[in-house]
Amino acid sequence: VMRENGSSDLLNKLYDTALNKLEGMKKEYDALRKRYNEKTASHNADLSRLEQMEEENRRLQKQLDVLLKQRDSALHFQQQYSGSVRRFESLQQELNKLSAQNEELQRETDRLQMENTRYKTLQLKAVKDAEKLKDERDSVLNEYRLIMSERDQVIKEVDKLQTGLEAAEAKLKNTSSERRVASEEIEALRQ
Repeated sequence: VMRENGSSDLLNKLYDTALNKLEGMKKEYDALRKRYNEKTASHNADLSRLEQMEEENRRLQKQLDVLLKQRDSALHFQQQYSGSVRRFESLQQELNKLSAQNEELQRETDRLQMENTRYKTLQLKAVKDAEKLKDERDSVLNEYRLIMSERDQVIKEVDKLQTGLEAAEAKLKNTSSERRVASEEIEALRQ
């Protein structure tokens, strides 16, 4: 170039142009370096945030696992609760049924108690009536024994009187015979 132009002005211009380009490239490099540093810092910050987010993700995953276990446990408890509620309702129905049966049995017991009281009253009355009849029977038996005793006495007296009558009749008969014999003897003596 110097041989063709023979001047250093052009060289200076080229130098200045090259220097300007170099400065421009340096500025661009500095800008790129700055942007690179910013990007690196941003990347490092992003990496740090990523690590934090991964740590947070792990923490949240653990928390999710705990929550899932709690949910499964809650579902299990809910199923147990539902089963318990169904059993409770079934037991409640059974209790209501048994209560109704108990009330019916209580009414039947009250009725039987009243019937038992009535029978006991009748039994007491029957016992009193039986005692009264026994007393009356004993009285009748005593009276019968007295009558039979008096009858036996009367029979004995009648037998005694009959015997006396028979003896008197025999004596009277003997006396009549003796009187006839005596009359005949007297009659015979008169003749």
